[in-house]
Amino acid sequence: MASLDSLSWFLDAPARVLGERHRWVSFALGVAVQLCAGTLYSVSAWGVALRDAAGWENDEDLSLATTVGTLGVYLAVHNGLALDRFGARPCLAFASIALLLGWNLLARVASSNGSPAAAAFALALVGQGSVTSFLASLAPNVANFEEAHQGKAHGVLLAGFGGSSALFAAAYRGAFVGNLPGFFAFAGWVTALVAAMNAFACKDGAFEKRLERLVTSHGGASHAVGSYAFATRRSNAGIRGIRLARIGGRGGGDENDEDERRLVEPSAEDAAADRETRRSQMSSGTSKHSSSRGVDENENATEEEEEARGVGDEEAPRVKESRDDAKTPFESETESSNLAAHLKKLFSTPLFWLIYAHLTLTLGTALLWVNQAGPFAVVADDSVNAKSASLATMVMLFSFGNVGGRVFCGVASDFCETKFATPRAFFLIVGGLVMCLGSACLAGAPEREDTRNGVALTIGLAEGTIMAAWTSAVRNAFGEARFGLHLAVYNSALALGSSLFNGFAAAATSDPGDYGDGEVVGYKATFAIATTACGGATLLAMAIVKATRHDAAERAAAARRGNDVGG
Repeated sequence: MASLDSLSWFLDAPARVLGERHRWVSFALGVAVQLCAGTLYSVSAWGVALRDAAGWENDEDLSLATTVGTLGVYLAVHNGLALDRFGARPCLAFASIALLLGWNLLARVASSNGSPAAAAFALALVGQGSVTSFLASLAPNVANFEEAHQGKAHGVLLAGFGGSSALFAAAYRGAFVGNLPGFFAFAGWVTALVAAMNAFACKDGAFEKRLERLVTSHGGASHAVGSYAFATRRSNAGIRGIRLARIGGRGGGDENDEDERRLVEPSAEDAAADRETRRSQMSSGTSKHSSSRGVDENENATEEEEEARGVGDEEAPRVKESRDDAKTPFESETESSNLAAHLKKLFSTPLFWLIYAHLTLTLGTALLWVNQAGPFAVVADDSVNAKSASLATMVMLFSFGNVGGRVFCGVASDFCETKFATPRAFFLIVGGLVMCLGSACLAGAPEREDTRNGVALTIGLAEGTIMAAWTSAVRNAFGEARFGLHLAVYNSALALGSSLFNGFAAAATSDPGDYGDGEVVGYKATFAIATTACGGATLLAMAIVKATRHDAAERAAAARRGNDVGG
């Protein structure tokens, strides 16, 4: 137990030092991680420079490397499973290592005429580090806030991700033009350091649960580990339950020692009361257990002090009622199921596919703009060829709209759900309509530069709104127990949507066919189809809102009663 004690003492240092401020420090570090998680999307700023520095002969080599990097971001189911299984801290530690190795390997490729395969491997590492840090900084920091403020937490965190590419693109253009290996090394050390800091200081409830499992793996005895005390109770059926509580105070002393003894070694009076409670419960046929003994003596007990888990055949003491109230119907039905059964239930739920289809169509359109708006502007107006600054302006406006949409949706969704019982999924409708407007303008092939800039801002706003809305909607619909897995599964919708729309754009522009002559017509056709798709997605969003309206009303009522429903 010495090594376990030392490890827990180290990992619990931020909680001991920061106290109530720990949540806010963790949140700030989470935003910093999000600002580093989208660095791969800055490839438009340095992709061509990488091709030239490495001495590659054609654009296909660059396309291969960046495609593999993109797959590293989108193929994230195993990352979500790891987050749910081990918690955020180990995942952030992995992300730190992956980001450091990936970016520095890419620096070697740029400085020594490396192969496209080496660059692809490096970008895949960066992609894995990016998506892992994205998931691991989002889930625990949102869970640290009550339901009424979780939308704002989602919005601010995701705003960091939305601004990441613009931040690192600006850093490259401002300080590293002509020194690509230096930029890659800079990106590697900065992103790795930020992820490592969050791995240490993140406020993650899964840490306490992990410690609990470690204690039970050591025979179910009673232990004091770091600043936590674990008390187990035995019966003829085996270990009856485990009680976890933070020992009061920051230092030692007789008072804290006494608190620890009360938690770890229940008194004879407590034991007698517990036996009497069990007898009365058996006679009345109830499954509820008293929660007034033991922990009530410690006025400084946290939420975890009241929580217990059954290990034997008997039922464990009940958790706080607010925790039960916070569970969605889906979460309640699947909480005891294994992974295969959980996924089967998830994939058989119509709401899952409604959200998945909406994301495929709307975010696929957003990624179509990210990849095709620049070439479209160039072929629509030849003068843009000589105005690289114009394309940079479009990227920056998209990023500003993206960040603004995420913050707006976060704040507005909290207000609307709490005050009017409006489901957070309502903003999927808003984002879909705005995306329709932006893609329709591009389908009209605007010749004016200011119109294209307006479209960039509009689509960025729509994309940001949808990103903030769907993460909140998924958490509210399917619960937080396997939130990492759910986010990772839905992440694949972005890959599907991007492949569909960009594939069609490639086909339409290379051979416009019935659409007419020239690339402009092919782009017009592509964005016209995207407009129709976004209109259909808006109808899907209406069905999503209808399916989640009842749960939203319940959360709003609970919030008005002052209950901690979601976190």
